[in-house]
Amino acid sequence: MLTALLAVLTIGTAATVPVTPAHAADGPVVVNTDTLRDGLFSAYMRSRTNGKEGLRHLFLSAYLYGYRQKNPGVSQATLLKRIVSMDAYYTSNMGADDLDRSVYKYAMKLLELSALHPEAATAAPIIKLLVEETLGQQMSANGAMLDEITAAQFQYAFFSQAHGIQDRIWGLVAQQGRTDADFTHAWDAYFGTRYTVSAAASQDQLMADPIVGTFVNTQALLDHAQNSSEFQAEAREMLQRLLAEINARTAAATESAGEVNLYFPVQGANPDLAEQQRREQEAAERQEWLDGAAAGVHLLATLVSFADPRAAEIVAGTGRAALQIASAVNAFLPALASKGLTAALTSMSGIGLAANVLGAIQALVPLFGGAQPTIEDIILDQLNALREQVSDLTEQMHDRFDRVESALVEIYDTMNAKFDELLELQHATQERLARITRELAELTKKVDFWGQALYFDRQTQERLVVEEVINQYASYRTRTGGRELTFEEYYAQVSKLQFAATNRSVNVPMAAPVGSGDPATVLGLYGFNGSVAYLNDYARRNLGLTAAATQVPAIEYWLMAAEGYKVLLAQNPERAKEVVGVTDQVLASGEAIQDSVRLFSQPRPAGSPERLNPMFTRLVDDYRATGFAIVQRLHAIRDAQQQYRWGYTMFGRPDQTVEKPSAEPAAISSCGAGSVPQRSRPANVVSLDLQPMWVAVAGRPNTPATVCYLAEWVNVTGPEDPDGTRPYTRNADLEVTFRVQQQWDPGQPPVVAREWKKVYPYGRIEQYYPPNRGGQSFVITPIQAMNTGWVSTYKAQFEQSAAYDNSSEPYLRQRVRDWLYQQAGQYYATVVKELTTPGQPLYDLSAQLTERVRLLQAYTKLGFATSVRQDELIGVHLFGFARIPSELGGSQVLAPFVQARDNYCERVDGDGVCVVRKQGDPDPRAGQSPKLVPCTWAEYNDPIERCLNWMVDYRSTQLRQRLETASVRLATVPGYTEGIPEVDDVLQSLRIAEAVART
Repeated sequence: MLTALLAVLTIGTAATVPVTPAHAADGPVVVNTDTLRDGLFSAYMRSRTNGKEGLRHLFLSAYLYGYRQKNPGVSQATLLKRIVSMDAYYTSNMGADDLDRSVYKYAMKLLELSALHPEAATAAPIIKLLVEETLGQQMSANGAMLDEITAAQFQYAFFSQAHGIQDRIWGLVAQQGRTDADFTHAWDAYFGTRYTVSAAASQDQLMADPIVGTFVNTQALLDHAQNSSEFQAEAREMLQRLLAEINARTAAATESAGEVNLYFPVQGANPDLAEQQRREQEAAERQEWLDGAAAGVHLLATLVSFADPRAAEIVAGTGRAALQIASAVNAFLPALASKGLTAALTSMSGIGLAANVLGAIQALVPLFGGAQPTIEDIILDQLNALREQVSDLTEQMHDRFDRVESALVEIYDTMNAKFDELLELQHATQERLARITRELAELTKKVDFWGQALYFDRQTQERLVVEEVINQYASYRTRTGGRELTFEEYYAQVSKLQFAATNRSVNVPMAAPVGSGDPATVLGLYGFNGSVAYLNDYARRNLGLTAAATQVPAIEYWLMAAEGYKVLLAQNPERAKEVVGVTDQVLASGEAIQDSVRLFSQPRPAGSPERLNPMFTRLVDDYRATGFAIVQRLHAIRDAQQQYRWGYTMFGRPDQTVEKPSAEPAAISSCGAGSVPQRSRPANVVSLDLQPMWVAVAGRPNTPATVCYLAEWVNVTGPEDPDGTRPYTRNADLEVTFRVQQQWDPGQPPVVAREWKKVYPYGRIEQYYPPNRGGQSFVITPIQAMNTGWVSTYKAQFEQSAAYDNSSEPYLRQRVRDWLYQQAGQYYATVVKELTTPGQPLYDLSAQLTERVRLLQAYTKLGFATSVRQDELIGVHLFGFARIPSELGGSQVLAPFVQARDNYCERVDGDGVCVVRKQGDPDPRAGQSPKLVPCTWAEYNDPIERCLNWMVDYRSTQLRQRLETASVRLATVPGYTEGIPEVDDVLQSLRIAEAVART
């Protein structure tokens, strides 16, 4: 098969770039210099922006261009700030698994993030177009194997789209760079320095690039611009050389794959890690060259377009087809090396390879039409060669593909027949080409089906029964050299498939039993698609649904059995027409699926205030009620932690604004006990600016703040221990102290934050004469001394020269900080503990919330299957970036509170007490994922609770509005129905195959 693929590429070197007579005159070629410069810039960037980093820069450049289109007047600094912000957004939303994925899946992740980012989705038409052209079911990620299948199936679509998107985006960057200096400066600052190029680079600068020159010699072509024939002859030679080099890389990849196949056959040993890494590195280096060659193909097509636009289309088409097959074979190598050639995994890689070859063939079909037979004659030669190679590939299918993939033989037989038809149409009309294209697309769809069936349906014996029938009897005639199934053989096998579709599909273990089990357990075991009857019963018991639906098939299993039945039906029409009623039973079981899921979305009758049915309104109302109950419980925990003191917020800073005296006190009381006169406050004694102290007053019980004074004698002289028999005197100085202090610990001295002191010379404070000696004795207290001189003398002197000491103020500030942040940390610790402890209110409410979301997802995915695919907002609010909060598919309730707790608490001790972090100012929003805490507005109380409240309210409201819109459309648009699209496709195919068999 690999040899055949190599031969496919040789068609590129056997033909020349076709040129029509109408464009083959020897006159000059008119070169559009702007278009050429844009093409050169695109080739320059494409040759360097390879792999994941290159894709990231491509998407960021698209965002920058889109933002500029929407905001033409913003400055260079704003543009640069926006691109930095978007890059950070990508980084914050990329996990380790995303970095480990293939380049294709990484691109899909970037698309997903771009689509969900509000500015990326709405910035400008280029962003919207980028998303619309590439977003699709290939975004699904259900495991490594399915990722590989999906990437392989859709890689051609992505390959083609990626070429167009790269050319468009880099071309637009170049165009903008020509005329927009601010845009150029911003782009150059972020990207140009990395790639050594400016968005405003000149044509000569770009033509001097040696990397692009290895693929296309632009100057050599321009040297022949005065003669169209010479110009196009030079282009033909360049294309031949480029295709030959592509072919050489493909041959090298084929040889390497052959080595892996030889040393590690299907049933043999697996390659070790070193071998895997070596083959992956080899393929990565080869792919980098192929990506550069793709840039060369585009540039060459751009140049040829100046002489002959039709010839340019053929250059691009043939070049891309060759590169597509080369890339497919190259990607096959690491798939073999990493998967170890085990049967099932090899089949997946084989499916991908076949899909890519088919995609390359489809790319050539549009080149066949048109009114110029000379072009068609040349394409006809290429298609004949290609037809032979595809035929060779078909013959080798049995040697490479295992089990279910044997059904691809029928696909290739049909594909060959369609190409035979195409080759007979020497002058095909566009209508005929469109029909052939549609039929080839149907083959691609079959490839998708077999790949997904392999992933979904290889788990149970029931599935194996279906697989064995398909493996043995699909394409039976081809695999047995033309032998036809007998009627008995045919009837036995279709009966098995019919039994699977109509009986096995409605029973355990394929479908959930009705009436037992909680939704989380049942949906976890059977999924949405295996739980239709269960969900109907649940809705009738709990949500007001009135119509019953029992015996509903598991959708995925039914699809596999019905598709297999259809294949046998279509391949054996002579036998099928002898069987009566079997197809009707398969159809009836599929229609039962559609009838059942449509009950979930059936709108209310005309005249109702809203058309969304009562079941869904109940689901949304239950979700909202549970979400708001969580919020109320969070309020209760918060209020208790805050001890119902509303004058402060424990989520604020120690310097937050709180209620406090409007002015400093006019009179100051003594710091001691007893009846002591108040003193007028010195102007330099202030407390109102010590904000943390007042925060503690507002929030912490029994933590009063006071401004007081002390008057004391100091520097006392005189007898220390007079005996009372002799006169004596004592002299001293008066010390006046004013303090700002706060009581923190009961029974302990207050914390003195600020202190002002001044010592006044005083003199005699005591005089003593014994009673028998006569004379006057007296004692003057500090308060008495202060009374006589405070107003007249001491106060003014105190204001002028009192010593100030605030060395303890940092201690007080730290006490307030630690107390305040411990309050918030303790709140979050309490919330986390309650969310994680079974039987606690928040734990139970969170479980209820998650169950509500699980049910909403299930009923919406089934009942509004079509709307979910058409209306992005439904998916976003149920499954995407901005989904309604729950613990389903990632913690949206618990995780933000855990992060907030850890922001405040160094640890939580064995008693559940938050040991607060000693440094910095904790912020509950620090380190939060923007997916979980998207709210950025200022918030007085708990910002995590407030954001949760907003998400519950806003997103559920948005979801309800979108479901209401879908219900209105369902009720009012003629012919519009819901249902599972894949089931509709199979039902239609069955009806067609049955009708053909009956003719």
